[in-house]
Formats: sequence, structure tokens, C-alpha cells
Amino acid sequence: FQNPLYGVKSFAIAALEKKRVAAEAALLNCYLAGEVTCLTVGTVAKAFVRALFFTAKVAKKVVDIAREDVKLPETMTKEGFEYNEATYHNVIRQYEWNAEALDIVNLNIREQHIQMRGELQARHQDIT
Repeated sequence: FQNPLYGVKSFAIAALEKKRVAAEAALLNCYLAGEVTCLTVGTVAKAFVRALFFTAKVAKKVVDIAREDVKLPETMTKEGFEYNEATYHNVIRQYEWNAEALDIVNLNIREQHIQMRGELQARHQDIT
């Protein structure tokens, strides 16, 4: 299932990127021409494009928030979603801790086995 707002977000960002590149090209042409009026117009255009880019970032944040609200089931509140997410992260941390603890137990058992085997070999050699 693809989010219907994804295409709108991608289109808006691509359009603003084209405008930013055009403004930078115009500013570069101003530097080459050396005209003060062209430089002023280029600077104003660059400021306008930056304002548009900031507006796009705000719009992206709004779309992200709306997408998060859309993906939540009807019966789950924001708090319930955060609780489920925290539970998921706790389970992952518990799994990592268990894996590390079992590795330590395995190492201890192996070291005790090697030590016991060494002591038994020493006893057998003493007997023989």
C-alpha cells in the first residue's frame, strides 16, 4: 500500500529543486555579466527560492504528521502507538541482552570444562 501523499511530496520537492537550480544559474550569469541590477534581482530570486524551500520543508513535516495519523489504526491512539513502539524497542534490547548473557554463560561453561579436563588428566597421570 503506497501512501497517496508520497507523490505530492516528491513533486513539490522536485519543483523547488528546479527553481533553486534556476536561481543559482541566474546568479552565476549575473556574476559573469557584472551588472548591479542583475545581481540584485538574482539575490532577491535566491531569497525567494530559499523561502519557497523553507515552505516546502514545513509542508513536508505536515505531510509526515498526516501520514503518521493515517497509518494509525482507528482503535489505536497516539499514546497506544508510542507504547507499542516502546515495547518493541524493549523486546529488541532484551533479546540483545539475552544473547550476550548466553554467550557469557557458554564461555564460562567451556572454561570450566577445560579446567576440569586438565585436572582429571593430571590425576590420571599421577595414578599411572
